Amino acid sequence: MEEAKNAMEEEAKKKAEEDCKNKATELVSNAVKLGKIANKEEVIASWTNLAVSDFDNASIMLDGLAVNKTGVNIENKEDANQNGLENAAMNAMIEIQNKLKL
Repeated sequence: MEEAKNAMEEEAKKKAEEDCKNKATELVSNAVKLGKIANKEEVIASWTNLAVSDFDNASIMLDGLAVNKTGVNIENKEDANQNGLENAAMNAMIEIQNKLKL
């Protein structure tokens, strides 16, 4: 009886640890996708370990990080209509920039 109880407790503990690890991995993966942290193996491992040990504080820290990505730099604003239909979205952005004189 006692062995069965211990086995069930051990299995429940392993399941909880696995769920915690999956939750931490998902949190860190989303932060990488949003550009909040670098997409480097050692950075991801460090944040994942932190999230596993203290998920709530790691989540708060990641939410507090500002996203800092560089926008697309469009070259040759004068050539907006020479690129063809495959670049229609880029052409529209170039035309808007030309109108706003950005």
